[in-house]
Amino acid sequence: MNRRNFFRGWPAFVLRALPKRVAQTAYYRVFRARSAQFPELFRSALLRFASSVRMDLVVGDECHGDIAFTGVYELELTRFVVREAKKNGGLLVDIGANFGYYSLLWAGQGEECQVMAFEASPRVFQGLSHNIEINDLSRRVTTSSQAVSDREGRLRFTEAPAGETGSGRVAVVGGMDVTATTLDHALERINEVSVLKIDAEGHDFSVLCGAREAFRRRVFRHVFWEASPQDFETAHGKKFCQMARENGYEWAPLNARAQGQQIFHAARCGGKA
Repeated sequence: MNRRNFFRGWPAFVLRALPKRVAQTAYYRVFRARSAQFPELFRSALLRFASSVRMDLVVGDECHGDIAFTGVYELELTRFVVREAKKNGGLLVDIGANFGYYSLLWAGQGEECQVMAFEASPRVFQGLSHNIEINDLSRRVTTSSQAVSDREGRLRFTEAPAGETGSGRVAVVGGMDVTATTLDHALERINEVSVLKIDAEGHDFSVLCGAREAFRRRVFRHVFWEASPQDFETAHGKKFCQMARENGYEWAPLNARAQGQQIFHAARCGGKA
């Protein structure tokens, strides 16, 4: 090992030698606040669950730092996605793909793993496209810069502040004008989606409500989205619950011990009709 490279990137060498959960805890407790002191780690960061895949990331971004230092992000969901990719392959639909962590993770498991990735932020979309290109995965990953919502047309979108990538969101006013589509439109010719993953910064239930026909056709095997318990009491939250229940889906938090905003998992019950 080159001594100069070790001293520049020693936190990653140490953390990646630890068990994954321990490594993530150490990153958030020790290194998160000073991650920008190690810019080399954000270039060509390797993924622990897809060792042939590398990512160029944004220095100082909290979530990107987790990947840069440990090679892992959202451990429970990452493990599920990898297991499903290896077991069944098929199509991952990635809403709010950011720089492509889940898209690359899925596509990196093999030729049978395909991805449709959506990222509405023009600035972040450039990073997504770049990471797909440097990994030569354009044959497995198709991308769209459209927002995904409960209706087609135009929406207002607010970019994340400089140095951040994950807080861009659909807005009521302000921001920029972006094109929006629905999952029903995007998936009208697709009969099976292995995993639908949504990270839309508070717009997740709107995305789900734009998939009424897809749920009726029981297209999705597994669905993951982010919400707080209070979000289920909104109009879109109640609409989704009714829609999912009527079409044979059951859901629960991915981590029952988590508090506040958390990842939920809905699974198709029984075989597909």
